[in-house]
Amino acid sequence: MGSEVHGLHAGMPFCAAAKPSIGQKLDDLFQYEAGTRAGDVEALHDMRVASRRLRAAMDVFGSCYPASQFKPLAKLARSLTRALGEVRDRDVLIEALQRRAKQAQPDEKPGVAELIQVLRDEREIYRSGMLQTLDAVEHAGFRYKLYVLLMSDFGPGGKPKKKGDLDPQAPLQEHARLIAVERVANLYGFESFIQDPANVTELHEMRIAAKHLRYALEIFRVCYGPDVEDRISDIKAIQEQVGEIHDCDVLIEVLKRQLSVIAQRMQEVLVAQATEPIPHEERMARARALLTGGSPDDPRPGILALLSAKTDERKRRYDEFIAWWEDRRRANLRGKLYSCIAAVNGSAES
Repeated sequence: MGSEVHGLHAGMPFCAAAKPSIGQKLDDLFQYEAGTRAGDVEALHDMRVASRRLRAAMDVFGSCYPASQFKPLAKLARSLTRALGEVRDRDVLIEALQRRAKQAQPDEKPGVAELIQVLRDEREIYRSGMLQTLDAVEHAGFRYKLYVLLMSDFGPGGKPKKKGDLDPQAPLQEHARLIAVERVANLYGFESFIQDPANVTELHEMRIAAKHLRYALEIFRVCYGPDVEDRISDIKAIQEQVGEIHDCDVLIEVLKRQLSVIAQRMQEVLVAQATEPIPHEERMARARALLTGGSPDDPRPGILALLSAKTDERKRRYDEFIAWWEDRRRANLRGKLYSCIAAVNGSAES
């Protein structure tokens, strides 16, 4: 599965590029369906990536097709990406916890094991929903309908031009430049937020903005300057670094949630112990033992140790990203992006 779209050149009409761009991503997506249904973790990962790339292509070329036909298909594509993502996100967390389990101290292992089991249970629930979504996508005729739409006469500019729209017959490069410039501006719109590590939501949204810019650069790479691969690498680095911070944030929230579950569970045990029909002194002795003694199976030490480690890792990754960002700022990454977008590519044809 590659990110490059074959058959494009910078001088072709914008909407003529829709068919190869969306069609190739559609082909990529469904080659992983059988493995995903069978439970292959790698196939699931690849299908999720393919679904994201298909959505990226549908997003940039959606204006080439009638909304009444295209929007329902775009909605199905989004639902599929979400369903695949819910399962894949838990695979990532489980893999991280399994690595942690190998290094955990004996008193930490019960907590890590409990977390892994909780996430496996969640994964099964989301996998059931994913299979239902795959069935719904199939029954709706998503693949067939999208292929038919791509084969229609709308792609080369058959759809009427709306006021304010670029001419669908305008060169691909004109659209590619406008789309990329808008996405660079969107990415840098988050720059003022990144200096505060508490801006978790904005950092996550910045990662999404970087992903959208990267996909645009990949789809339209034939329209940009010769340094486009370097710029794609720069944006990929932003996406990956902020993604690692986000992964820490997600696991930290999972750990806090599980500690709350355990606290509720412990409260119920204590209440049951305090109301057991035995002598008062015996009840209180047992309650005190529960409060102070702990047990070899207590999951809290492992969860607290992991929470502490992930908090430190999050700070380290955040500091590294800020240093990297400042280095790229001094190197004028933003200016290099705009120069790359504005460059005249030698592959342009009339």
